[in-house]
Order: sequence, then C-alpha cells, then structure tokens
Amino acid sequence: ATGAWLSGGALLSMGGLSALTAVLVTLAPRVTMAIPSSLLAVVAVSLLTNLCGIPATTLADVAGAETFRGGLGILPSFA
Repeated sequence: ATGAWLSGGALLSMGGLSALTAVLVTLAPRVTMAIPSSLLAVVAVSLLTNLCGIPATTLADVAGAETFRGGLGILPSFA
C-alpha cells in the first residue's frame, strides 16, 4: 500500500542503508574531495543494494508508480 509506514525487516533494512549513507557522507571527504560525498554515498549504497539484492523501499513504492508516470517527457524543452 502506498504511504504505509515501514515495519519489521524493511524498517531495519532501510535504517541500516540510511545509516551507511550518513557514514559515507561524513567520511568520504577525508578520503577524496574530487567527488561530492553525497553523490558518492548515494551511488555506493545504490550499487550495494542492487548487487547484493538488499530489499530497499523506493519513492515509487511509497508514493505509487502513477506519481512518476510522466517520466522525462514532463520536463520543458529548451531546444
């Protein structure tokens, strides 16, 4: 159901992924300043969830797929 609160394993999974993202955002600038830490954290956690098959709740899961149905076609054209 869209808009439902997370519970159980999904809540623990998302909490862990969020904590990992926060840790990466904090520690990444100590390693490199070439890549923004927030970008590095989001890409790293996204790759981790996809490669390891970790269940993660997406915006489409929460808001419903119809929210994003417009795709890139709803953006204005500057050409």
